[in-house]
Amino acid sequence: MTSQTALLDFGSIRTDHEQQSKLKRQFSIHPTPKNIQLAALSLCMQAGIPCVLVGLPGIGKTATVRAIAQQMNLFCRTLTASNSDPTDFGGIPFSSSFTLKTGETIATFRLAAPQWAVELAELGKGVLFLDELNTVPKNVEAVLMRVLLDKVVGELQLPSNIILVGAINPPEIATNGSEFSAPTSNRLCFVDWTSNAERWVEGMQNGWKMDLPPLLPEFWRDKLPEAIANVTSYIQAKQHHLVAFPKEESKRSQPWPSERTWHFATTLMAACRSIYEPFSEVEATVISGVVGTPQCHELFTYLKNLDLPKPEDLLKNIDKWQPDRKRQDIIFAIINSVNMYYDSNITASNYIQCLKFGEKLLDNEMADLAMLTLKFIFNQSRKPAIEKAISALSDKDRDSLLAIKSQIMTKAGKYSNLIYA
Repeated sequence: MTSQTALLDFGSIRTDHEQQSKLKRQFSIHPTPKNIQLAALSLCMQAGIPCVLVGLPGIGKTATVRAIAQQMNLFCRTLTASNSDPTDFGGIPFSSSFTLKTGETIATFRLAAPQWAVELAELGKGVLFLDELNTVPKNVEAVLMRVLLDKVVGELQLPSNIILVGAINPPEIATNGSEFSAPTSNRLCFVDWTSNAERWVEGMQNGWKMDLPPLLPEFWRDKLPEAIANVTSYIQAKQHHLVAFPKEESKRSQPWPSERTWHFATTLMAACRSIYEPFSEVEATVISGVVGTPQCHELFTYLKNLDLPKPEDLLKNIDKWQPDRKRQDIIFAIINSVNMYYDSNITASNYIQCLKFGEKLLDNEMADLAMLTLKFIFNQSRKPAIEKAISALSDKDRDSLLAIKSQIMTKAGKYSNLIYA
């Protein structure tokens, strides 16, 4: 440790109120539930990921969606997709006009949203349940895709916290049923919904009191940095898995990996790990539901084999950490983990420890990898937060911090110009 580093008293560094509150948050981890499909549905609804229940008729799909909506204190609007036409989701044209900058008025038409959409928009939140989703004509499915992804009906933008849930019967038994197109399936999390004799008997004997999964904590998104680090590390190591469009037409109606569905998987991982242990059966169900079971299995295998240290522990003991140059996949994963942790915990102490993390990589002749962290730290979007944290330091600590930064930039040498690129 240099004398400059020794001058910095980490105990004197203060964090702002928001960071202090974040450090005090505790996640209550629940045991794996008996009803995995119910927990998966609840997780999707609470995390805001559009999902579809796949199962036979008459086994409680609609009742369960309504029960979870009630638990979340949300109004549930049910539409039977098989009875719809394009105007039910795309809007009905009506005459209008538009005045050009020249003053000339041009006749146009606009799209009026149906009343159900206006009611949901007026409420500001709620659940839209689309039953028999795979029985819509193809011209309706094309319009419906904009509702599923962008939550736009006609020209009406639904609030972002409107929750979308669909239900389908297997195509072979659904009236006029068909497989989803690849673009539609890539917008949904698939949850297989099956009957259970034990639950049915208990319900008949004791009344249908549904044992609902726990609600997510308000701060469940605190788990996002960890999830982002996990998924991006996997994709960095296996880039050909980012997008894998199914070659077989029969598999295009099922979950498949794309940039969109990996984004879904990241959100679902964060939500799941805020209430359940990592790699739980619930987590496997929802991630398989968006990227497919083979990809979920490979993701879990990769992450389990990495056995990464917690970023906060690594930064506290950075002087003892020694990177293994033969395992760049692990170093990539650690870099992502440290970066995401810093992004959600920008303090003067973490700033200096992340600088030292980059310095450790430089000292081990890994300048290209060090740039991944240093560029992240010095990104302009994070500048206001770190300037605020540094301003709270004493003059002595501030000077020590700047000296350490200067020392590391000197080590970066010819790479230093890339940090601000």
